[in-house]
Amino acid sequence: MTLTTTANRKAYTASAGQTVFPYDFLILAASDVRIYVNSVLMPGSGYTVSGVGLGSGGNVTFLIPCLGGEAVLLYRQTELTQQVNLVEGDKLPAEPVELNVFDRFIAVAQDLAETLRRALKVPPTSTNATTEMFLPDPALASNWNKALKIKADGTGVDTFTVLATDIASPITTKGDLIRGSASGIPERKGVGSEGDVLTSRSGQIEWEAPRVALVSASAFAVVGTDASVAEKVLATVTIPANVLTNGATCRFRALGRVAANGNTKTVRVRVNGLGGITLVDSGPLTTSLAAWHLIIDGVWQFNVWDFVGVFLLNTAGAVTMAPVTVHRMGEQTIAHVVTASITLDVTGQNGSLSANDVTMNSYAFTLLP
Repeated sequence: MTLTTTANRKAYTASAGQTVFPYDFLILAASDVRIYVNSVLMPGSGYTVSGVGLGSGGNVTFLIPCLGGEAVLLYRQTELTQQVNLVEGDKLPAEPVELNVFDRFIAVAQDLAETLRRALKVPPTSTNATTEMFLPDPALASNWNKALKIKADGTGVDTFTVLATDIASPITTKGDLIRGSASGIPERKGVGSEGDVLTSRSGQIEWEAPRVALVSASAFAVVGTDASVAEKVLATVTIPANVLTNGATCRFRALGRVAANGNTKTVRVRVNGLGGITLVDSGPLTTSLAAWHLIIDGVWQFNVWDFVGVFLLNTAGAVTMAPVTVHRMGEQTIAHVVTASITLDVTGQNGSLSANDVTMNSYAFTLLP
């Protein structure tokens, strides 16, 4: 047959479950094809080979399917032997001679040429093109942990020890950092101002001032419900207009107690006063003399507030989770908050005409940009 291609390798990125990998070059024995998976030579017991002796090639079939994403290389390395024995006076068997002599010679030459293409070489125009040169011997301890360099007289390659002064550095000032530029080149990032923090912004590291609370409020005073069954606001926190930025976060915490009686009591957190959207609702509490604790976390992102709230009730040292109502405030509602203020209100409500069935002892609120 004729060899019309110089190819001797085929590369794949395996898909999940893949076992068959075609090749399109001549091999004279199954052992002539080497299989590398993620740069590791695969043992011959892990696959089968078809198409031996065919110029169009064949398939390598793995016995175990790939997981997906593996780099698979089929690479021909023809055995450097000659298997044909010609007997004097016998007829010349054209097909075996062509396949096992001439085709083998060409396959070996192709394999060697491919190997040489991956070797370090001097250009044909070099004055050293006819000079035999060797790399420094890696077996010599004197060459260990060294780098290669061209000799000063241009006659070959030698080793040298790399010093810190041999490496170019963009650092010029105490406190400088090295970061990758948009093109991946090391560049200097000067030290920030006193108290600045390092952050990531738009895929790059930057110094910035620490976040300072846009709104911070707290109080330590006992406020209780009236002798009425009407819902009463116990505390209000206001987020001013035009202070919100994407990624702003808030945390609101409040603590209080319910009275030592069997009356029903309810603690809520609402948005924009009585009748507003409920973020947390304790549900009717009949527990006698218990401490309550509520926590609300909020994130402002792309014109939407996301709030998560929880209400905890502590009775005689045992913590139980009361019913919780959590609302996601829609974009339409929040659109008014960007240009107007918004309030978070802690309310208490009695189930009978008894004052101070619900009391709030303290609260704390922080809004960060």
